[in-house]
Amino acid sequence: MGGHTPPREIRSEVQLRLPESLRSHVDPSSLSFAPPGWTNELEQMHLRLAAIEPQYRLAEVKEKFGRLRVYLPGKPRMDAALNGVIEEYERRSAQVCQECGAPGCSRAEPGRRIATLCDSCHGVVETDANS
Repeated sequence: MGGHTPPREIRSEVQLRLPESLRSHVDPSSLSFAPPGWTNELEQMHLRLAAIEPQYRLAEVKEKFGRLRVYLPGKPRMDAALNGVIEEYERRSAQVCQECGAPGCSRAEPGRRIATLCDSCHGVVETDANS
């Protein structure tokens, strides 16, 4: 499926899952999204990136293996200042519940996805999975 561009309405709906302050900086052709618990972290990252480069661009923002992933367009990892901020928030995301924003940790279950969750949200995910 490589190189397939998702339909515009799907991209637009998924893009709405990003904090509003970040949306105009992310490539609209990507399927960028972020879990609700990381909204505050993403807004803080946006402020720091904008302070370095007001017109910064991001190729993609997503959750992968329970951590935030942020990709710059073009050659990866070219701008050291922007990359330093991005890497900091990618690391921080591993300690923030991706559902509610409380302190969390990586949780992996056999045959299931890896997620960064607090104890409360982990309990909800467990209950839903066993239903």
